[in-house]
Amino acid sequence: MTFKIDILEHRKNRQVENYKKVKKLLSTNMNINDLKKHPLINADALDRYLEQGGSVNNLSDDAVLSLSMFIAVKSSRQGSKDELLIINGINDALQEWTLKKPQKEIRIDGIDKTIDAVLLDSNKTTISHIFCKVVDGDGGHQDNVRIETFHFLEYASKQDDGLLRVCLIDGNIKWKNNALKYTSDNVWVCDHLQFQEKLQKEYGVELKEIDNDNTVVYKNPIEELLSAN
Repeated sequence: MTFKIDILEHRKNRQVENYKKVKKLLSTNMNINDLKKHPLINADALDRYLEQGGSVNNLSDDAVLSLSMFIAVKSSRQGSKDELLIINGINDALQEWTLKKPQKEIRIDGIDKTIDAVLLDSNKTTISHIFCKVVDGDGGHQDNVRIETFHFLEYASKQDDGLLRVCLIDGNIKWKNNALKYTSDNVWVCDHLQFQEKLQKEYGVELKEIDNDNTVVYKNPIEELLSAN
């Protein structure tokens, strides 16, 4: 069956988990320097809070809640986690073919980025290089995602080595129509569902018979966090 997931809902859920984990960190009265180094802490946000005379020790429950929401890393800045989830999910659905992170970095000419995954056929021959992104609107960091995506598409459209290049993009993509203009036999622009469908149609790839109901009902992130108190 086709792997499917609402990645933006999954990202919202991870944001709630980030808040909860930071709340636990704050309850331990951790040393400031150690707190700044923690991967779930936005050190710049924490510095701004401290510069205003804030403290991270001996806080009330309400203060801990507010501070955790202020200094927790935004899940939108953890795109690699979303990308890996999509790559692994598709790989789990494929029968005989493999989608995985490359063993060695494959650089993309013109941008400081690497290929996110390679697609191998049943003979373990590399069929495709995959550039994977999750997008949620525009502005801020999302503009960087858009720029990187179009740099990849420019690069992909100029290659003639016979490899398929796939721009695998999911989420709320306001500029997708412009990206689709790069589509050709050797360049695909698609989301994770379309990618699996195209593999079946163009290459005859079979999908495993697996239970793949990824439908999850998420609460509003703020409601979810408050309900945990």
